[in-house]
Amino acid sequence: MSTTMKRVCSVLPSATEVLCVIGCEDMLVGRSHEDNYPECITDRPILTGQLTNKEWTSAREIDKQVSEFLAEGKSLYILDEKLLQELRPDVILTQDICAVCAIDLDTVRRVAASIFPKPKVVSLNPQCLQDVLEDLVLVGHAVDRLDNAEKTRAEFEARVAKAVSYVPQDQPRINVAFIEWSDPIYVGGHWTPQIIKMAGGHHPLNPCGEGDDAGYAKTGGAGKSFAVHNEKVVESDPDIIIICPCGLDIPKATQEAHNLYANEWFRELRAVKAGKVYIVDGDAMFNRPGPRLVDALEWLVSLLQDKPEIMPENFPYEIYNPKTFKHPATLPDIEEIHRAACADNALTYKDPATDYSVITELGHKKRGFCCGHRCRHCPYGHFNVDPAERLNKVQKPTYLKVAGSTRSPDKGVDVLFWSGGKDSYLTYLTHKTDRKMVLLTTFTGSTGMIQHQGVHHHEVMAQAKHLKVDLILAPLPESNTNEEYLEVVRDAVAKCGSEDVRCLFGDLHLTDIKNWREKHHDFPCLFPVFKMAYPGLQDTLLTQPGVTVTISASSTPHAAVGTAFTKDFIASLPSEVDSMGENGEFHTLVKFS
Repeated sequence: MSTTMKRVCSVLPSATEVLCVIGCEDMLVGRSHEDNYPECITDRPILTGQLTNKEWTSAREIDKQVSEFLAEGKSLYILDEKLLQELRPDVILTQDICAVCAIDLDTVRRVAASIFPKPKVVSLNPQCLQDVLEDLVLVGHAVDRLDNAEKTRAEFEARVAKAVSYVPQDQPRINVAFIEWSDPIYVGGHWTPQIIKMAGGHHPLNPCGEGDDAGYAKTGGAGKSFAVHNEKVVESDPDIIIICPCGLDIPKATQEAHNLYANEWFRELRAVKAGKVYIVDGDAMFNRPGPRLVDALEWLVSLLQDKPEIMPENFPYEIYNPKTFKHPATLPDIEEIHRAACADNALTYKDPATDYSVITELGHKKRGFCCGHRCRHCPYGHFNVDPAERLNKVQKPTYLKVAGSTRSPDKGVDVLFWSGGKDSYLTYLTHKTDRKMVLLTTFTGSTGMIQHQGVHHHEVMAQAKHLKVDLILAPLPESNTNEEYLEVVRDAVAKCGSEDVRCLFGDLHLTDIKNWREKHHDFPCLFPVFKMAYPGLQDTLLTQPGVTVTISASSTPHAAVGTAFTKDFIASLPSEVDSMGENGEFHTLVKFS
């Protein structure tokens, strides 16, 4: 073993932890902006920064920013190339497993090539816990501290073996839902489902490989984290829920847990009712593929097997307490006054607190459109208000008149069922008619989310404005039975004010769904793109000027949320995945520039 001290730069927090745990923290001369553990290295120069909003807002807003950056092919991070060159590292530690987690490998390699002598670039890309422990040796070899690394790995492997020994092999496994991001919901991936299995649980939302008898081998990892719709969580019926959003400490994770608890579907989960929801510091545990994954395993064993003696000291977690949840502020007195005013057919009433005159819902409906001033009783979902400032929810089917939509309904109305994705957009492009076209979007009323799509109805409102096509928003109840759905659709279509209505659907080839629609809807049903050849549809979609299409929700690891729907993406899909996602493999969002 050489006694020479290597100069090491790390642009990956988990790699920094690996370097330090093998006793080489003094070698570190530069770090990433996210490196915060161990504390002794936080005085080193910072080499990276983030391009997205640095101030925490919400999981939904962060996901939107990240998705937009990735869809446009932009990096989420910047690298201080001049500082990296000045630090003259012998070794640079980085990764190539996640575009969201750290600076990309190609950028690091390009800058490394400009440094003389050229540093060694070590990319850590673990898929499971065994890979993480092998990374100790990989880094140890790179910095000439192989003996230290092998000794440390042996110590961690002994801790793993001890933890696994607490797990009976003949008992039923505990169903765990691991939430790695909360809005949209991303489930745990890679090493996390494997660790859950090792602790005596299973993770049906993204199961791990079989591995060996202890569930601890290279084949034991799972696919990467991906987004799932709420219904998937409900269907999995977890015994335990772990909320551990990537990069969020416990206070921020707790706020996201509150946001989940605000939804009836979440409150009705068996685990929630039983008080078995756990919040874990996602900046420290599970999400970083470093040595503290062994702490995470020990914690899971102590939790699932009721073995407090193996609980790591000061492990950062809390049991979620619904009593700390505060319902959004309401104005019961105002609402009572408003109801009375509407019952009297009044267009305004006096606010008792301010003496201001307030327009009632009837007054707004008489005007016929959203004025854009965030009115208290706006029935149009604040359609003309900046999305970031919208307060009102659409509570019942509502017709939104879009500026620039001029075609008269005299020749009839074609209602296009609109999800915001590529199939409904292709239907819009394909269906040529002199009839008036109106978009209709159904969504879960309590959340504003379009079912299965991973898209908020605010996105659809923006699309309707761009296309200059009127839009009907139709909120659905949480239960959303077929009967409830059909009743909401009937009420929504009636808003067109025409007796000559046809319904358009973007189904591509699923005959059973087509037959169901034709049987149950009260209106003539048209399917303009049904059975059309995929290559022609894809060419039409991908050649539209100023249009980008991204994956908005996915049930397959082959289609990550935020990925651009391009010819390269289509070519990358395995044969068992429908290249248009028609079997529910993925859903998309169309954006207009």
